[in-house]
Amino acid sequence: MSEFAANCPKNCPPPAAADVQGDVYRFVRNDPPAFHDMRSWEDEGRNPGQGDPCSRCGLSVLTRPEDVHVARKAIPFFRRLHVSRAVLRPEHGQICKTGNHRWHYDLWVRTVHGATIHQEFSVVTV
Repeated sequence: MSEFAANCPKNCPPPAAADVQGDVYRFVRNDPPAFHDMRSWEDEGRNPGQGDPCSRCGLSVLTRPEDVHVARKAIPFFRRLHVSRAVLRPEHGQICKTGNHRWHYDLWVRTVHGATIHQEFSVVTV
């Protein structure tokens, strides 16, 4: 069994990724966050543009609460969603700065936590 999702390409997460440690924020539809809130674009079969295949297997997250407001300003859709927070440890996965926004990170969840990672998150007010 792969340490990360089977639908991730080889060498994913990328070498620049590090073990996650500390606060992670994610926009979610449900309160409390549900399994469906933690699906990657690859899991959902979404194919926007020519996105990096490895990034498509990760979850889009933020690492600083002050970036929630910046993200909502940049992407109005986020204003309709809840903000959830988790305090993650290295056994949960790896994280790396990705994308075109300074606040965007990808989180690759280790397979052992894939079905339950949503339970680590709680909706918060930021």
